[in-house]
Amino acid sequence: MRRFKERKEEENRQRMIKAENEKKALLRTLGTGDVNTLTGEEFENAVAHYLRNVGFEKVKTTPGSGDFGADLIIEHGGRKIVIQCKRWSATVGVNAVQ
Repeated sequence: MRRFKERKEEENRQRMIKAENEKKALLRTLGTGDVNTLTGEEFENAVAHYLRNVGFEKVKTTPGSGDFGADLIIEHGGRKIVIQCKRWSATVGVNAVQ
């Protein structure tokens, strides 16, 4: 029983390390400006991770659909801020933002 518990703890630790490394890789990618390699969801997660690292208090991602265009919701300094993430190579028009 003890070995099973130790093995599960090690698996959980490895999973956490992998997740943290993936977050760091996304943040590095965002920091280098090479965002073209990210999917839309990865880009949103990288922006959220970056905002947490620079001190924003509460950063939440929204569901993939039915969010009226909001991708992140931030609570900071008693205010709620809604962010729409766009990673397009062309100009973003008004319709995309509205």
